[in-house]
Amino acid sequence: AIRLLPGDHRPMVYMAKELVRTHFLSLAQHILIGALELCPRDPGVLNELGVVYMKQDKLNMAVEHFELAVSVLDQASEATQVPSNSSKSSGSTRNKTSFSFKKSCGIEIY
Repeated sequence: AIRLLPGDHRPMVYMAKELVRTHFLSLAQHILIGALELCPRDPGVLNELGVVYMKQDKLNMAVEHFELAVSVLDQASEATQVPSNSSKSSGSTRNKTSFSFKKSCGIEIY
């Protein structure tokens, strides 16, 4: 999948998740850092990197990445926030946030 989708970080994240599941943590970390270079504002990559650090007992690094993931998500949510007097649901905001991340990472949107 990585060869079929050059420049897309998602196949790297999926491969890293599988490596975490099978306890190849240093290789998963290496792949996730590469994915982070392709898309530094993706909270999913930051979260997965936090999981790797947590499993490696690097708790300070894990907390740092988890907090960074939450702050990136909060920033995107604030940027796409629906006015409070609107009757739209929060699902609309979540979809806009997802769109924002796809656009910021250069992922083609259909």
